[in-house]
Amino acid sequence: MKTNGRLSLFARCCNRHRILLLLACITILSVYNLSSFFFITQPKPLSKYPYHSTHPPNIRADLNIDSGVLGAYVQERFYDFLNESTYDVPLHSSLLEWNDTVDYYPETLMETNWSHELHLKESIFFVNLQHRCLIDRGVLIRSVSRSQIEMGSTVSDAMIFRNDSRLVSILKECPAIDVYVPESLRGDGYCEDGLAYLRGLNTRLMPRWVFEDSFYDPAVGKIITYFEMCPSTAVVFLNHYWDGFNKLPTWPKEKPIYLMFNAEMYEITPEHLWLSDVVLTKSLDAYRRTTKWFQQNGNPKGTVVFYTRHTTTDVTTLAAQASKIIEKDFNEVRIRHAPGGSHQKNTPAIAKCWMEDPSMPLLEIFVPPEMMRWREFARSPWNLLNHSNYKVYPTRLSAKDFGDVLTHSTFFLCPSAMEGYGHYINQARAAGGVVLTTNAPPMNELVTSSSGFLVSIERRKSDPKQLLGGAYEAPDGLKNSPGIGALVKWENICEAVSRLISDTTPKEREMMSLKVKRQYAFDTNFFLYKMRVLEAFAWDKLAKKLSKES
Repeated sequence: MKTNGRLSLFARCCNRHRILLLLACITILSVYNLSSFFFITQPKPLSKYPYHSTHPPNIRADLNIDSGVLGAYVQERFYDFLNESTYDVPLHSSLLEWNDTVDYYPETLMETNWSHELHLKESIFFVNLQHRCLIDRGVLIRSVSRSQIEMGSTVSDAMIFRNDSRLVSILKECPAIDVYVPESLRGDGYCEDGLAYLRGLNTRLMPRWVFEDSFYDPAVGKIITYFEMCPSTAVVFLNHYWDGFNKLPTWPKEKPIYLMFNAEMYEITPEHLWLSDVVLTKSLDAYRRTTKWFQQNGNPKGTVVFYTRHTTTDVTTLAAQASKIIEKDFNEVRIRHAPGGSHQKNTPAIAKCWMEDPSMPLLEIFVPPEMMRWREFARSPWNLLNHSNYKVYPTRLSAKDFGDVLTHSTFFLCPSAMEGYGHYINQARAAGGVVLTTNAPPMNELVTSSSGFLVSIERRKSDPKQLLGGAYEAPDGLKNSPGIGALVKWENICEAVSRLISDTTPKEREMMSLKVKRQYAFDTNFFLYKMRVLEAFAWDKLAKKLSKES
């Protein structure tokens, strides 16, 4: 064998050496291939930070669910339904890939009448307390239990003013969890959020001055702060409204931070999640986005994520108290829309639908006067306040007026582009309304195709300013996820209204009304049971901390 007149090195070797040389080459190639396989195909670490599970402990067996009322089978099914592990997305699956469907209201659970668990007197109490939260914005509001309400406690018993002689002794009670709701935040939505926790927990809604002031304590004969009184009580912050208290030198190092946040908020940053000991999510979509974000970006603090659902006051109970039950009319379709101060409710698209299609039923739109001047409404048909088939009422509804609208209405149109939760939709559910809303989360978690009408969307929308929106402008955002927003066109709205009119009978609409009201009651019970779990979790953490210190 010659190559350029010379024997090749391989040819000059004896057979034994040739065999050894071949074996060496095979060994080198095998090691290279195996190492390549290991480094290329094995999952890479998801984050520069370590990942610790976000799971809360499993629901305790001693959680008091009345099996005598629910039945043993329903009780066990409800335990499973309360557990976060039921809803998890696998570690290495993205939200784009994971398309399992969840039955939010399974028949096995919905056969129980959950409305029986909601006491009318208690519901009326919290409607009145919501009203006081909006008026007396600087007051500390403390929990009043169901039994205390039944015994005759009033809304005034929950209100603790700055000059109250009992203030220091009440502050020193130190529950497991307090909720920070500053005066500037006490509008409709955040008062609803705060009172939901007040109903489910033994807690206090804290105004800003409680965290800033010092108080003379006669028991110790000196001036002390709230942080010195309750150094281990967790504080629930709502969204990004922390007001820098966690950065103060007076903030106790051991004081837990709990975060209730809306996934669509632009102001939420990675630090809000990383600094929290507990994150409370109100929708399944928010729960999955949050837990997936921790999987992708690390969980160095061991933050625990709870899926709690949520609740809203039922303003129609005031009519029930006055024995003025209004029968709903399921025959004549007359639709109402009240966006409040939000530009995410697709109000211009609604008006466009009614302008384009004169066959649409009567629509009444209630909007604050200032919304008429918003730039995004300037090119919409707002100048015609009284069109042939719709009327616009430029007025700001009080809580009582809004309650009257809900009580006297049957059909509600709420095709939101996005929601943090959807208090308006939930209040319409509580009123037993037939609701038309967007077929995207969290709206379609509150209203299903069997309990209302889902408005089709053109596509999901991602925003670079939303941490959990799938297209965050900085590296630490949620990746491989659908957008949070939903694009709804006026044609989609018209199509859903047409289905309501042509595809259902009055009896079917009445059945939807009964079903959606029962679903509201179920979600409220779900939330209240999860608050028991959350409170037990907080006390357990505190007990373990004290045990270590002793």
